[in-house]
Amino acid sequence: MGSSKTKINFTTFLISCCLAVGNTLASSFKATAVQLYETIDFSDGFNGRLQSINPDFPSGNLELGNVPFDIPNTTNNIWDSHLASGPNPRTLTVDVGLFGVTEVHTLINTFWGKSAGLASIEFHGSDDAYYKKTLYGNSDIRDWNQSPSTNRINNTTTVEVFSDPRGPYGKPARLDKQLIDLPVTFNDEELSTIVFKDWGDTGYQRIFVSGITAGIAADNKKPTPIPEPSNILALISLIGLSPIFLKKR
Repeated sequence: MGSSKTKINFTTFLISCCLAVGNTLASSFKATAVQLYETIDFSDGFNGRLQSINPDFPSGNLELGNVPFDIPNTTNNIWDSHLASGPNPRTLTVDVGLFGVTEVHTLINTFWGKSAGLASIEFHGSDDAYYKKTLYGNSDIRDWNQSPSTNRINNTTTVEVFSDPRGPYGKPARLDKQLIDLPVTFNDEELSTIVFKDWGDTGYQRIFVSGITAGIAADNKKPTPIPEPSNILALISLIGLSPIFLKKR
């Protein structure tokens, strides 16, 4: 009777230890998933120049809102939906191919803003992950210059990261950064493409995109799978049936 009780107590102790180790490993992995940033090249979609809008807008490898961006010092360095061809929605598709993206930062402003959700960003994963962010004027996006159209942002997920007090029209010129948190479904697959869409018109909102940066898991590597509690229990069951543990004490 005493031997059976000893075996039960030992098995209970072993289960507790294994579950504790599993939880520690899971916490450890989360703690070491340090955020890194990767600027995303969308030069295939460039059709306009940021400095043609305001000569004092920045270019180069920059840090705006504590996030790195790359605005090339080239003839064209932005995607301007107003200059894009074709019917609505005017669309920019950007190939990404990064694993474990948790958030995306964008630099987007409008020419003639409206409060209606006339623009969006769609995120497509390599498997089933999908997320759509609708951009609303006076919250997510606003005009690049102080004007009668849209002048407000929410100052949480969208913040001002560059300001020129006197723009080309004698009014403040600005660039704003958007933060889009992706669902956890993107954690274990690649972010394949980002699609920007605009349903505006001349004088009725058009967006321009001047920067895209992804926040990714450290080293951009797939995490080592951590055993599920059910798998740990199954392993313990096998150990419990091993002759060494069945031996009478």
